[in-house]
Amino acid sequence: MVVLGGLMATSAFGQPGGALSSFPLLRFDASARTAGLGGAFTAVADGDVNGFFANPALPSPATSRTSSLSYLNHLADINAGTLAYSHTAPGLGTTFSGGVRFVHWGTIQGRNRRGERTGAFSAGDVALTLGAARALGSRVRYGTNVHLLYAQIEDAQATALATDLGVRYRVPAQQLTLGASLRHLGTSLSGFGPKSAALPLDLQVGLSKRLAHLPLLLSLTAYD
Repeated sequence: MVVLGGLMATSAFGQPGGALSSFPLLRFDASARTAGLGGAFTAVADGDVNGFFANPALPSPATSRTSSLSYLNHLADINAGTLAYSHTAPGLGTTFSGGVRFVHWGTIQGRNRRGERTGAFSAGDVALTLGAARALGSRVRYGTNVHLLYAQIEDAQATALATDLGVRYRVPAQQLTLGASLRHLGTSLSGFGPKSAALPLDLQVGLSKRLAHLPLLLSLTAYD
């Protein structure tokens, strides 16, 4: 299968003058397939268990009893990983999803204001996510995620609680899916300083189309 991802993004993260956000782990792609699509995963409803990280409405009975484990050994000794699982409870008409994501930023050499070395330290983030999705008729699904976030830099720690909201609409005859999600809506419970940085609030609207006569999936997501 050949996968083509389209992406239109305007993110403050990494832009000159843009606002910095805490918990950058939330901007990491959850899997190799998500990264291969350039993050354009908001409307990819084809049974991928990692989809609920992009849109909590994507899980369905098609993802039930599936799991995924991803690991990334990045540059500068940065390590990241994702574990995800989905299960449908027929009696409740709900598909539940759960996942753990982590990133370890490696060993960092500390320095004081005079540039003198103060010793090495480490930093890392962890996110625990639980989600639920339900059907509304035959074509619409909606869902929500809850995230418990933890970050550590040397001896300092930060925690936060966030939620995602999502919806998706499928047109089976056209093999077309539309999706929208509002992610990381929440607040810091504790921060590294007296004024906590904002969570990376992210609104996404997307569509995906599987071509009828080619093994090709087209996916497009717009970010705000």
